[in-house]
Amino acid sequence: MVRPYELNIDPDLAHGDALNIFVNYHVIDSGGRFIGAAGVGISVDTLRGMVARFHSEFATSIYFVKSDGAIVAAPSSASADPSLPAAAARALATCGGSFRYERGRESMLLRALELPELSWYVFVERPEGAAAALARRALYLNLGLCAFELCLVLLASILTVNRFQSRLERSASRDPLTGALNRLAFNAIAEHAVKASRRSGEALAAIMFDIDGFKKVNDELGHPAGDAVLVGVVERSRSAIRDSDLLCRWGSDEFLVLLRDCRAPAALAIAEKLRRAIEEGCPADASERIAASAGAAERGPDESFDSLVARADEALLKAKRAGRNRAVVA
Repeated sequence: MVRPYELNIDPDLAHGDALNIFVNYHVIDSGGRFIGAAGVGISVDTLRGMVARFHSEFATSIYFVKSDGAIVAAPSSASADPSLPAAAARALATCGGSFRYERGRESMLLRALELPELSWYVFVERPEGAAAALARRALYLNLGLCAFELCLVLLASILTVNRFQSRLERSASRDPLTGALNRLAFNAIAEHAVKASRRSGEALAAIMFDIDGFKKVNDELGHPAGDAVLVGVVERSRSAIRDSDLLCRWGSDEFLVLLRDCRAPAALAIAEKLRRAIEEGCPADASERIAASAGAAERGPDESFDSLVARADEALLKAKRAGRNRAVVA
């Protein structure tokens, strides 16, 4: 034989004469001499069972067809007539391809593939509606996945924008080192508080305080140590004032506190509490402790915010002249 194998469809005498498809293959030795044949067979009924299962599970008909048009295996629901529809005949004439044809009121899709080793064709036939339904399901699944991914991207974008917005707002209103309000944001809030105080008659007070000998800390211990002192001062100051009070970094080592609903005696008491908290809680190193001086003032009738700050600053200067590390009320 020219070909190294042969294909036979014969009864299997060893198994009740069941119709089998046999493939017999030449066996040769290392010198190329023919020494025998090896064969493998599959029952036509088994092949038909596979075709039937595929038809029931996927609504797809599979036909194994000889080149002369004779059907070898087909779904049990297929017509007993061995002749093929016109589309299948065209497929045989063109050695395969894709076709569409009408069967009654239903449009059918046919795909024909040649199996040259067997001199057969395999026809895959499916109703166009079923194929379209599968395509629609795939489309809807892809659209759903795209929508889900788009929602995730939008959510991530919103969270990112909100996070950077919060950072921008914080950087615009907070001192980047200590986290206290900066002067720009504090002035806006303070002006509003002064107007509210005028309308309601509620008391309003301010405390100006700074760190005694802060320049010495920077000169002797370095600016990183000075920054650490400033951060510590703000942390201790927050523990000494009320939640409703506003703390601002006014200058290098100067801080301003705005006290709502607070008279002069109470403002002086809070200033003293601030001074003690700073002195007890902010050591510069093992040999030295940080101290602070403070000046407090209560807003007078029709007094502006700038005037209130100026009087608190004047009280702070009095505390400095009196020996530092003390609180004075204007």
